[in-house]
Amino acid sequence: MSTCASRSRSAFDRLRTRSHAASHRLVARHATILVTTAVVAACGGQAAAPKCAVTSVVVAPNAANVAVGDTLRLTSTLTQTNCTNLAVTWESNNPAVASVSASVSAAGTVTGVAVGGPVQVVARAGTVSSAAAIVVIPQTIASIGLTIANAVLDEGQSAQVTATVRDSRGNSLSGRTLLWSTSIAAVAVVDTNGRVTGVSAGGVTISARDPANPAVTGSIAVTVRGVVATVVVSPASGSVVVGRTVALVATVRNAAGIAITDRTITWTTSSPTIATVTAAGVVAGIAVGGPVTIRATADGVSGSAVITVTLEPVVSVVVVAGSTTIAVGQATKATATLRDALDNVLTGRSVVWTSGSPAVAAVNAAGLIAAVATGTATITATSEGTSGSITITVTPTAVTAANRLGYALVDGATATTNAAFTDNVSGGSVTVTSLGVGYWRVGFQRLGRATGQSDVALVTPAANAHCVIDNWAPSGVDMNVEVRCFAIPGFAPTSATSFSVMLVGNTVFQARSAFVWANQPTGNSYAPSASNAYTSAGSAISLLRTAPGRYESRLGVFPRPGGFGGQPEVPLVSTVAAGGTTVHCESEGADVDAVSGLVYQDCRGTNDAHADAQYTLLVFSGGRAGKSWGFGYFAEDSTFNLAQFQKQSSGAAITFGAPNANGGRDVRMAAVTAGSKRGILITPTSNTDIGGVVTEWVSCGFGSLAPVTGTYEVICRNATGAIVISDFIIVVVE
Repeated sequence: MSTCASRSRSAFDRLRTRSHAASHRLVARHATILVTTAVVAACGGQAAAPKCAVTSVVVAPNAANVAVGDTLRLTSTLTQTNCTNLAVTWESNNPAVASVSASVSAAGTVTGVAVGGPVQVVARAGTVSSAAAIVVIPQTIASIGLTIANAVLDEGQSAQVTATVRDSRGNSLSGRTLLWSTSIAAVAVVDTNGRVTGVSAGGVTISARDPANPAVTGSIAVTVRGVVATVVVSPASGSVVVGRTVALVATVRNAAGIAITDRTITWTTSSPTIATVTAAGVVAGIAVGGPVTIRATADGVSGSAVITVTLEPVVSVVVVAGSTTIAVGQATKATATLRDALDNVLTGRSVVWTSGSPAVAAVNAAGLIAAVATGTATITATSEGTSGSITITVTPTAVTAANRLGYALVDGATATTNAAFTDNVSGGSVTVTSLGVGYWRVGFQRLGRATGQSDVALVTPAANAHCVIDNWAPSGVDMNVEVRCFAIPGFAPTSATSFSVMLVGNTVFQARSAFVWANQPTGNSYAPSASNAYTSAGSAISLLRTAPGRYESRLGVFPRPGGFGGQPEVPLVSTVAAGGTTVHCESEGADVDAVSGLVYQDCRGTNDAHADAQYTLLVFSGGRAGKSWGFGYFAEDSTFNLAQFQKQSSGAAITFGAPNANGGRDVRMAAVTAGSKRGILITPTSNTDIGGVVTEWVSCGFGSLAPVTGTYEVICRNATGAIVISDFIIVVVE
């Protein structure tokens, strides 16, 4: 290498070394130019240019603040001689806080990276440099946005408000401290971290502001709901008519008693088939019933009301009858029309019928009015507390043969009647008068015997006595029947018993019937009095004494339809004796031939010997038209065909029970309709023709009677008072 070249290289190296030590960042191209120029001059080349010299660098501004993310332009001003296109380099001594662009120019751009400083940003030209002190400050808050997951809080409930802080360019700023506040601390409070807690019901505004610039603020509305403590439904109880509605109101309150109006209320019913309820608390009546619980629930807390569903109230009752004037013994049907407040007819309601004078006119549950005695009676129909009425006038009934029937069950001790077993078909009254110990007169008003009429009387004792007909006779338009009773055993007159007495007139029974009074106990053959003899066939009756105490009642041309096994019928017998007697007469049997009817009677004293006596006989095969009745014959001989001697108007069979605890038998017939009445007769029989042989004096009477169930107890005793098994006949008529 030439000396010149060597010197040039040495000069270049020295220059490069000095340049590197001074600036770290000399631009190679500029350095090359300087060195080349120096070498050329040293090697005797072309004459050297004037030397470039920098005496100072001034950076403006020499101190400044820049926000994080923002930029700042610094400029450099050089003081130099003989320099052209001189490069200025920029550098930061802490680029993590503030960086400067790497451009080689007179201006440098500083970028705020992180809060800090001052950072020295240096501008260098050759070996001369100058620096600016840069402080990086936080970005200024331009806006604050607040959000909350649930802007509706319950009392005592907390929630976090989230603040979104942004600069003027919309960039999100983090780590900023905000000042939090509440508009009404009594409603909600907020802590320094933006956590809101509900205090009491109401609305409140939660705000956050920049401490450095209070004008920059953000806010959000929060509603505080009261915690439900009670739900009260009003009215608490009530009623609603089927097909109508009633509105209930639910009031919701917190523990302080303050009303809460922003809650959803759920309504339910315990019995939707009786009453329904809408979401608004309107209850509708569906069917009569209740009480139904209607419940209102808010936030799990419930209150309730009790509702009863009723029918439309009855406000008027109008009663009408088929006739307002009826005769004793007649009946008429009354009806009641019920109306509501709008005059609509109401149906399906319960109506209670009453009579102001049941002794004059009685009324049953169906409104059927029965005339009992002359006079007037107010018949009232009542439904749901509302009543209407009419006046019924009862007039006397013309007494005819068709209604000459009277019967009574008498309590001898009190001389009173049992209403269930006492009736006077004419509509007249039935009276009882005590005439002495064991002696009574039973009066049947308006049952006196008219010209051409006939009648007989029969009696049945209670099971502890022997009773006879003492006499019966008209008293003006009335009829009196006298009865005597004697205790068994001993046969002393006694009033401590009961008896059933019946007065039967001709034609009162519509079926085949006959009766007679055999009043000549020693007459071998005679015709009875026309006033006390009758057959439905109109045949003549003759009476025959075949032996002492044994009689035949010949009913003339009175054959049983179908012969002996044809139409069912029974004979009943009572003993008749003025002054009384211990002789007891009973039926011994019956027979028929082609044209006649024949009934046998057997009369005995207490010593079981036959004895002559008077008796009355009734042949019965059916009762009054349109009325219920039944008769039956109990035979000790189990092979006997009872079907020939029993029948009921209902068509049902009659049953005879085994001996009960009292020694009697329960006879079961059809049950009696409530309110109807029954007459009862019982006769013992000693029918040797059918094998039921009884060789002793026997009296059969009644024990307990239960017409509602159709049960009649029959007890038979001999003269010593012992209970015995005997054939007997029982008749029950309405």
